[in-house]
This record gives sequence, structure tokens and C-alpha cells, in this order.
Amino acid sequence: MTYDKVFVPFSALCAHEFDVIALASQLSEPSRRTTMKCHILPTVLSVPILLFTTLATSAQTTTIVAIGASNTEGKGLSSQEQAFPAQLQAMLRANGYDVRVINAGISGDTPQGMLGRLNSSVPAGTRVVILNPGGNDLRGCQQRRRGTCASQEEHDASVAQIRAQLRARGIPVIMARFGGLPDENRQGDRRHLTPEAHRAVAARLLPQVIAAIGGRASR
Repeated sequence: MTYDKVFVPFSALCAHEFDVIALASQLSEPSRRTTMKCHILPTVLSVPILLFTTLATSAQTTTIVAIGASNTEGKGLSSQEQAFPAQLQAMLRANGYDVRVINAGISGDTPQGMLGRLNSSVPAGTRVVILNPGGNDLRGCQQRRRGTCASQEEHDASVAQIRAQLRARGIPVIMARFGGLPDENRQGDRRHLTPEAHRAVAARLLPQVIAAIGGRASR
């Protein structure tokens, strides 16, 4: 990233502002006004410089969004800090990455629902999205009773649309997979993950996310 150079040569001339002001009383009125301008200018110039520094610092934080349903949200856990988005954030920071991982999981959501809230859930400037579409639209009890369960083709089409919209925004998508975890890593309902399983998912995602954000730590 390149920045425009900031030139403040006149402020250097006013470095000894207290001496200049002391002499002002001995000068004519026009000269005094010139002296006061010299005194004020460094303060005025410091405002854009301070703003520039603040913006440059805040721009260093990388935003990652995890979007999904109950297993992304962390259903059944004592705290969202145990869910894989928070554990992934902790792992990335421990490796020197200045990141924020937003948990955009909503229990009961479907790929169709995620598609509808994509723009609000994934803010501008997001570097990576972690997607777990779940299977609520395929096996959800509410949909089954109403006869509105989506077909596998409809499910896949919604996931493809999510990925296409994010790709159009220049945001890479990493799929979060929960397969291959032993039964003891699932809660009593056999669907939702334990804290240990969330940690395993975060560890599985860690190298993929590092590769997606460029592999450059902030320290």
C-alpha cells in the first residue's frame, strides 16, 4: 500500500513558537498577525496527520466472517467463545495475525436464508468467508412437516449462489466441514459439536485461512 507524502516545511519554521510569540509584542500589528499564523499552522497541520495515522493503523486488522447455522453459532456451548470462529481467531492471533473473526451463525438457518442476508452479514472489506451451509433445509423437522424441504439440487444451487456472489466481491470462500469427527466430539443430539470438536475444526481451518490472507503475520 502506498500513501501520498505529507509536506509540512512551514511548521518547521515555527518550531520555536514560544520565542516567536514573545517577540510579537515588539512588532507592528501586521507582523503580529503573521506571527500568530505561524503559531497556529502546526496545530492545523497536525489534524490530517493524526487522522491519517489512525486510519492506517485501523486498516491493518483483517476481517474474516464465519457464516452458517447452529454449529457455526455454537449451539449447546456454554459460551460463543468455545465456538470455532472464536477459537480460530485466538489461534490466528497466537500466530501473530491481527484479525477479527465475526461469528455470523444463526441456529436453524438454511443456505437460502444465508443468501438473503449475505450483504448484511459480510461487511465491506471482509478478506475471507468461512461457509458452513448446514443441512436444515434438507432435514429440518419444520420443513419436513410442512412438506417444504429443499431438494439436494436446490440446496447446492443456493450454496453455489453464495459462493458466486462472494467471488464477485473478490472474497475467497473456505468451506467448513464437520465430517470425520468421532461421536464423542458431538453433543447428546449427535448433531452439534462439543468444545473439543470446535477446536479441531478451527485447527483444520487455520492453515487454509492463513493461505487465503496471504500468510503474512503482523509481527
